[in-house]
Amino acid sequence: MARQKVLVPVRFIRKNAPYNVGEIAGFPDEIAQRLIDRKRAVPYVPPEEEKPVVEPPAESEPEPEPKAKPKAKAKKKTVKKK
Repeated sequence: MARQKVLVPVRFIRKNAPYNVGEIAGFPDEIAQRLIDRKRAVPYVPPEEEKPVVEPPAESEPEPEPKAKPKAKAKKKTVKKK
């Protein structure tokens, strides 16, 4: 029986001929680790396995009541002197 090759998927973060940035490829463990160590690639995590970053809901504080607008001051009438 033939031994199955286990490939490690990596996503390239730098150009590494013939692969471009963003491409995904599978390599044997030793080669994949070398690419990762040389900062050419990162381990690939399929989107369905990625955990979305969820911010915890903010503590609900009661909203402050709107401040009443200050009343307009009455203008003083000035009398022109002749």
